[in-house]
Amino acid sequence: CQGFEVDRLRWRLHMAERAQELWLLRDAIFQVVASQHCQAQAMARIEGLVPAFQQVLPARLVGRA
Repeated sequence: CQGFEVDRLRWRLHMAERAQELWLLRDAIFQVVASQHCQAQAMARIEGLVPAFQQVLPARLVGRA
């Protein structure tokens, strides 16, 4: 992905200090990927993030996206 919104999202990801902050950026990630690829690709990428967060966040936060 490329463009202003992608650069902005990368900056937000870089500035996140906690796993919860990263988890809350899922919607922004979905929007960027869906706009440059498709919704199915965006959903697959978001679903791929879930396992990485299951060990570091409470289960109530890491429900299916």
